[in-house]
Amino acid sequence: MKKSLKIYLGTILTGTFLLSACADLDVENLNNPDTEKVLSTPDDLKGLVGGAFSDLYGLFRAYRGQVNLEHTADHTTMTNNVSNWWSEFKVEPRPQFANSLANSNRAGIIDNPFRLTNSAISSSVDVIKLIENDGVEIGVDGEDTQMVLAAAYFAKGMAEGYLASTFDQGYVVDKDTDLTTIELAPYDAVMDMALADLAKTIELATSNAFELDPTFINTPSPMGNAELARLASTYQAHFMMTRSRTKAQNDANDWAKIKELAKNGITDDYIIVQDGSTWSNSFINISGLDWYFRIDHRIIRIFDPSFPKRYPLEATALLPPATTDDKRLELYFFYEEDMSRFNLTRGAQLRSNYRIGRWDEFYRGGGIGPIPYFFDYINQLIIAEAEVMTGNTQAAIDILNEGNRITVGGLEPLPSTLSDQEVLQTIWDERDIEVCRTDWAIPFMDARRRGILQRGVLLHFPVPITEMLILGLPEYTFGGQAAADGVNTSDGAGAWYTPPGL
Repeated sequence: MKKSLKIYLGTILTGTFLLSACADLDVENLNNPDTEKVLSTPDDLKGLVGGAFSDLYGLFRAYRGQVNLEHTADHTTMTNNVSNWWSEFKVEPRPQFANSLANSNRAGIIDNPFRLTNSAISSSVDVIKLIENDGVEIGVDGEDTQMVLAAAYFAKGMAEGYLASTFDQGYVVDKDTDLTTIELAPYDAVMDMALADLAKTIELATSNAFELDPTFINTPSPMGNAELARLASTYQAHFMMTRSRTKAQNDANDWAKIKELAKNGITDDYIIVQDGSTWSNSFINISGLDWYFRIDHRIIRIFDPSFPKRYPLEATALLPPATTDDKRLELYFFYEEDMSRFNLTRGAQLRSNYRIGRWDEFYRGGGIGPIPYFFDYINQLIIAEAEVMTGNTQAAIDILNEGNRITVGGLEPLPSTLSDQEVLQTIWDERDIEVCRTDWAIPFMDARRRGILQRGVLLHFPVPITEMLILGLPEYTFGGQAAADGVNTSDGAGAWYTPPGL
């Protein structure tokens, strides 16, 4: 029996992680069958692919890394210091991230995303090896083989895309990798593998007719091959765009290719039904709490540019509601006078009267029901941005004038006289308003590629110390004022806000 990739990726973490894990971090897939048993029964390879998807979407149950990235991108705000939400990701000026065994909160912030993505990759590679290298067939007369293979490539590509978007390094693994010599590789190499795997998904999905096994992804109805191809194409465009760590990298992107991929992408929202057990999205569910996550003033200023960048420091200060013609301010975000949950000693300027209101119904329903993971409108905004970047600004204006800013927000159509930069700013604003808590860390990745992060914000997570110890490599980390090199940590050159004294 060939060794599983899991052995080499450090997915069996140290006792420090196990002791520090708490209930909302317990994302082990209890339905994921033992690898060796599955590999001995080809028809049960579906179970291994199902386990890969469970690990992949466990990212949204183990939500702490995602929350902190939204905080440090000034999309949300709070002074609660659960899991170092405030002290490492919201305090101003931004400090260095503690990637050390002494930081027990590290487990939920970076260990879990690294473990879950690598576990999904591992399971997918096991399946791909057996089908492509060993000739294993699945189902009666092999009728399910190509469906399972396409699903395995999709799960692998997605996991690699999330990993490469989030960490500075990862593993580049395919069906022929010698696991005894595997080493960490730069994020760009991991992302190239992700894009290749998603391209393989599209190839398989366009040359074979099938429906995904309903246990793979809990969509409202089984996903067909054409729908999977469109979804993979959208994520290819998304990952190509959000891989950028700087504005210069973003500007130099292959926008013609991004446009082509997005135009072949989804035409409906990507919906997954949550059942509260096997499928659970704490990231969206906890957003329904009426006080837990407030919206940062950076976002409120999209609606009302006269709104202050930071809350007044006076303890008794109370800002009135923002003024705007955009109906989405009241549809998506609710104004609250209660400020009692903020700790003034941790920064009175971090307060906000606005909370996320978009997912209240989902929260009141106990976290059960259909929720979006990727909006069709966001795919349209990818096309719009690519149109501007390839010299077709009017096409981008047309997309915006058919989108939510008008159909939901009730705003007037944009004129054709806008400059490229004005249209790009509108697209970025639309993304900040509309993406609210859907796919993985988009507000952070958008702020990163626009170059607007505050000085000292890490541009990606380091590989967890637990993994580095397994590999026998020295620990390292990012973030903080002293490390603000513009490569791994934001230098603040284009920051939307600079705290006093910097």
